[in-house]
Amino acid sequence: GEAVDAPQLTWTTGGSANWYYQTSVTRDGVDAAQSGRITHNKQTWMQATVTGPGTLSFWWSVSSESRYDYLRFLIDGVEQRGSISGSVSWQQKTYTIPSGTHTLRWMYTKDQSVSSGSDCGRVDQVAWTPSSASGRSVAKAVWPKAWAKSGDGAWEEAPELVDGDEETFWEGDPAATTWSVALDFGRSRTLHGVEIFCADEAWADVGMIGSADLVEWFDLDLISEWPVSCRALYLHFRQDGTGTAPSILGIRWEEDPHASGAP
Repeated sequence: GEAVDAPQLTWTTGGSANWYYQTSVTRDGVDAAQSGRITHNKQTWMQATVTGPGTLSFWWSVSSESRYDYLRFLIDGVEQRGSISGSVSWQQKTYTIPSGTHTLRWMYTKDQSVSSGSDCGRVDQVAWTPSSASGRSVAKAVWPKAWAKSGDGAWEEAPELVDGDEETFWEGDPAATTWSVALDFGRSRTLHGVEIFCADEAWADVGMIGSADLVEWFDLDLISEWPVSCRALYLHFRQDGTGTAPSILGIRWEEDPHASGAP
């Protein structure tokens, strides 16, 4: 789970060899999962189970014998269109997952002869964003690797942020020098205000809101007129030389449920 940035999901791996964690070829510059080393007419897979409805996205790449050795993605055993082979750099894929329990499987397969390139597939930055059965988005906390579990934080479970109220305590890894937290709503929302509660107010370097396309960012302190339409909240902290990691006590926002774009 750590290799693909989704430790909140339960992962298994199998086939003729297990997928494994590596840091040599990645999308995020940190780490990624790589298919196990297999020979001809073999396969290697990793999978996770999710409960829909929701949206799944991930990045993948492959280096293999073109048109014969493939990196494939399956939902409940059904191969999805767009399997890749040959030399393919990182590509993002997005799927809408319906209600119910579903098995997501990434599988690298080889035919009866020839090996080319690195002879493997890689997956990185898996993001699972569930929605309620009524269609209301459930905002998920996206935790960069600089953050570690502490206090009451349900780290592996990716704490849900519902109704603009989050009471969990998080603390940064003291070994790091910068820390970031992104709260992705999944789609644009209309907010009337945002409050960020830190154990030490001096730690809050910037608090920013992203536009719906996650391209435009601006400082919360510079917003002079509300409401504001946004896709995500972003906090960034810097080491101030004391060696003390930042702590977040809570994040709350006011949302108009009847406004356009709100779930």
